[in-house]
Amino acid sequence: MEYKRIYWKSCQLRCVVFDVDDTIVDTINLGYIKINEVARNLNLQSITYEQYIKNYGKISFEKCIASWFPNIKVDSFIREYKEVSLKRGFRALCDFSAIQQRFKQNNIKVAICTNAIREEKLFKKLDAANTDYRLLECIITGSDVEKPKPSGNGLELVSKKLNIKREDIIYVGDSYYDYLASQDFGCGFIAVNSGWYNWEGKKNVLMLSSIVELLDIIQ
Repeated sequence: MEYKRIYWKSCQLRCVVFDVDDTIVDTINLGYIKINEVARNLNLQSITYEQYIKNYGKISFEKCIASWFPNIKVDSFIREYKEVSLKRGFRALCDFSAIQQRFKQNNIKVAICTNAIREEKLFKKLDAANTDYRLLECIITGSDVEKPKPSGNGLELVSKKLNIKREDIIYVGDSYYDYLASQDFGCGFIAVNSGWYNWEGKKNVLMLSSIVELLDIIQ
């Protein structure tokens, strides 16, 4: 833990930008539960976690469904999935407001950069994590940029909106796409091991078990 604190103190930060899915809210595990609930509702054979993780986060949701259930109409599956999602809601990985408060105490701004589109579902996810919108400088979504992650366009837009240089920004995310976006933009990166990508053994990347660990690092 001490080397993580030393790393953090070495960063002259003005802004920390967070991904949402599998960083602030649990998407991967809850998604697997919902997929198989829909499969049961439609009298389809459940998929294994290995089948699920093979495509999750790598191709579009529609293509995932077509690969998991080749004999089902994708539109029908999605309609049922939306119904199931409304009943289950979202599961937070942290009390995000506590993290925001800690950054505020250290005069560091907080922003969001996600590939999710700007719609009600995104804000329900943030609500589930007890997000304090008063302490959120901006939210950049896939609807706001020409190229989503792994492009760094979203992070560049954060930089422009807040008038903060890239070297004063660090991005926190769970996926390799998040890492590539930070590299494309040219800012720092912290990985959280709460999603599908396994960061163990990756060199030159500070890895946390979850963003809750930030509370132990930021003094």
